[in-house]
Amino acid sequence: PADAGHVFTATRMAVFESTDYGATWSGKGDLAGSEGMAMSPTSASNLIAGAGDKAYLSTDGGQTWSLTLQLVRPDDVSEADWSGIQPRRFAFAPSNPLVVYAATRNYAGLSDDPNYDRLPGDGVYRSADGGQTWSRLEHAAIRRLGVQALAVDPQNEDVVYAGTFRGAGLLKSIDGGATWTHINSGI
Repeated sequence: PADAGHVFTATRMAVFESTDYGATWSGKGDLAGSEGMAMSPTSASNLIAGAGDKAYLSTDGGQTWSLTLQLVRPDDVSEADWSGIQPRRFAFAPSNPLVVYAATRNYAGLSDDPNYDRLPGDGVYRSADGGQTWSRLEHAAIRRLGVQALAVDPQNEDVVYAGTFRGAGLLKSIDGGATWTHINSGI
């Protein structure tokens, strides 16, 4: 917010940074394969990005990255079903940048893969320490869903919206992800 011209983007090649509204870009660190990331609303130094079935944290503006979240395949899910599960959407809470949400989606089955509809994702995770540690949100309404979009209420870190993939619709939590309600009426 202090510098609108300072932008980061994640690509399959690397994370890139622009300090001039996107006119020029420079590669940051060595995090390849990333397709989703978020920057803290209070510091351009704090970034979270996903690559493969992992999420990485940078506290130095993308120069270095450390593993912060490793998704773990549940015993009742085959390796084939799990192979495309990735954390790709991240959202910092504007009212409390220590609170971060991460959403997962199955990128292996974007076409006609029959496993995709059975296991479209691994739901949503929450961090209360700026992305250093994570807890999986276990509520039945969100667990194992593929989530395409996340948004956190600007004034309340516990109000979270999750746009799901392939038919589950829009969900809302008012308690930091402990419980979720479908809010699809009229959509």
